[in-house]
Amino acid sequence: MKHTTKLGTGRYIRLDSYGESRETRRFNILCTFVVIAITCMTAGAMVGVDITNLNPQNNGNPNRISR
Repeated sequence: MKHTTKLGTGRYIRLDSYGESRETRRFNILCTFVVIAITCMTAGAMVGVDITNLNPQNNGNPNRISR
């Protein structure tokens, strides 16, 4: 936000003021974790792997032999 402050007779200065930043270390760590998770899911989808499925099953794929 810009505002004008009077310094004396006929002397003014225009100032910019910005809101206080409330970013914390926890917020930065959380954002980093979310970005890494989205990146891993996107990379897995590009190569055809579902990284959210920890126990993959065959589901009748004839190219795989289950013993």
